[in-house]
Amino acid sequence: MNAADRCEAIELDQWESGRNACKADALRVLVVDGDATVRELMVQWLEDLGGDAVAVASGSEVMSTGEASCFDLVFLDLMMPQGSAGETLRNLKRVNKEIKAILLTAHLERRLMATALEMGPVTILRKPLIKKVLQDLVASLSVHKSAQSPA
Repeated sequence: MNAADRCEAIELDQWESGRNACKADALRVLVVDGDATVRELMVQWLEDLGGDAVAVASGSEVMSTGEASCFDLVFLDLMMPQGSAGETLRNLKRVNKEIKAILLTAHLERRLMATALEMGPVTILRKPLIKKVLQDLVASLSVHKSAQSPA
């Protein structure tokens, strides 16, 4: 096997493993927030609820995860230190039209709400987050996902 064939085989293996990761039964959740404490807490809560969570600090990191098309749900901070929530959501929707978005904000300002409305149908949660609210949202989305999965 020559070098080009080996590279193709490796790329095919990586693509296949990525494709299989997308078939996971657990709700796949992406958390995008500039605050490390928020990211860690949300990942812990989501995993406690049976979800499969990945957290990144900025919109620029989202597409570099290599898994952008696998997520069922994104929690997206409206006020990220790098990049914009709107651009991040547009990038995610380009590779995954079915992804659901929940926007996080500590400030319910008119300008931010206008930005959120421009992103289309989304849910907005105010920080600080409450675990029970997160639990209810994940439960409703998990039921919705399992209802859509082929038996």
